Amino acid sequence: MSGRVFVTRANLFGNICGNLRAVLVIHLLQSGSEKIGTRPFHHKLKPSAPVWAHLLMSSLLWTGVGSFLLYRAVSVGAGLTTTAALISVLIALVAGFIKGIKVLGPASDRSVARMVERGDGYCLGGFLSWKSWLLVVGMMALGKVLRALSLPPWFIAPLLGAVGTALLLGSLTFWKAFSRQLSSPGE
Repeated sequence: MSGRVFVTRANLFGNICGNLRAVLVIHLLQSGSEKIGTRPFHHKLKPSAPVWAHLLMSSLLWTGVGSFLLYRAVSVGAGLTTTAALISVLIALVAGFIKGIKVLGPASDRSVARMVERGDGYCLGGFLSWKSWLLVVGMMALGKVLRALSLPPWFIAPLLGAVGTALLLGSLTFWKAFSRQLSSPGE
């Protein structure tokens, strides 16, 4: 048995881990733009994006959800009489404009300011703050509950229409900031 080398699992695993550590150290030494150890390794794996991408994602999310809610409002309100449908549209537009201007307008202004002040290089999913992501999940759950309750169309249609209108108005702030960012990225 002399001359044969026995490789145990522990030795093989130790060699693999040692090689991976060496590769990581070499990678960190070659990245001269940052100090070694100042940025955790998992930050290098996340999909970082420039400010314009965050603004685009916010614009698309708000526009997409607002459009979907308006579509749902129309489909729910399709069974209403003409008078009830007109009243539903009027309520949705008035409530949507008020909520869009008074509530979602300032919220979208704060979101745009946060994204621009923060700058490039943050995770693409960070276009919303964690509190906003919680709000999104809560609104989705509330939508599921409302659908499960089987509320009458004269109540659901204006509600969905108002929220959809408000989101579309709020998305205008993101679209404006996105176009400004593309036309003058340094500002």
